[in-house]
Amino acid sequence: MIIGYTNDEDSAREKITNQLNKKSIKKFMNSDSIDNELINFVKVERAESKIDRASIKLRPVSGGAQMNYEGSGFCTVGFSAKDSKGNYFLVSSGHCASAVGQKVNQSYTTNNNIGTVYKKVFDYGGSVDASLVKVDSSLTTPYILTTSGSSYDASGYKIIGEQINDWEGMGVCTSLGETDKQMCGWVEETNASVLAWGAYLIGQKKVSIPVINGDSGSPVGAPDSKVTSNLNIYGIVSAGTQGKNVAYLTYIGNIKAQTGITTIVGSK
Repeated sequence: MIIGYTNDEDSAREKITNQLNKKSIKKFMNSDSIDNELINFVKVERAESKIDRASIKLRPVSGGAQMNYEGSGFCTVGFSAKDSKGNYFLVSSGHCASAVGQKVNQSYTTNNNIGTVYKKVFDYGGSVDASLVKVDSSLTTPYILTTSGSSYDASGYKIIGEQINDWEGMGVCTSLGETDKQMCGWVEETNASVLAWGAYLIGQKKVSIPVINGDSGSPVGAPDSKVTSNLNIYGIVSAGTQGKNVAYLTYIGNIKAQTGITTIVGSK
């Protein structure tokens, strides 16, 4: 059963897998400049997270943080963007928003309003599940929040570009908002279709990452071959399959094509 995510639930606690797939490792190994230590990904235990990401007030607002669509619930920030008209946005899933003009807050604290929904794209038979929350430029950032135990790092990952090319077996990593942890996996399908949230979506990316309610919008990127904390944004979480390590992503190329935005990136 395919399920989409907006409402809060208790976070699923899975073992993090910092392991890129064989095809990606083989691709990296073909580079003469690659540091061999970067491909020694192993399965490791990490301390149980003790943070409710929706309670963290971040300014600017990093990807991986949660924001509340008033009347709809919490979803996760994917990345920051801008358009040619000088507008700035936080990008998340379209199914999270009820309508253009909806107020959006970040964190449970007071004085937490950050903007309103500027655009919602979520159509039956379409390829994009995305919403643009219009914000002040000071709230945008190329960084992604990471957490460990009771600590968090608002700049744990950095978006340095966009992953336009892809292939089955490509390694990807994410920082999930509601699940509250970082994990890595690989691309299972590059052109998948899925029925989620009452809409039939085409051109989705299927990846081996488990997600739960509230993870919608979470950023997923391909790690840089030399600095694995640098990511090229690949897409944002749209839906998952209950009880399976599967997520469906809306692809960054499709988001850009339908919204006209440009990803805000940091230096490599």
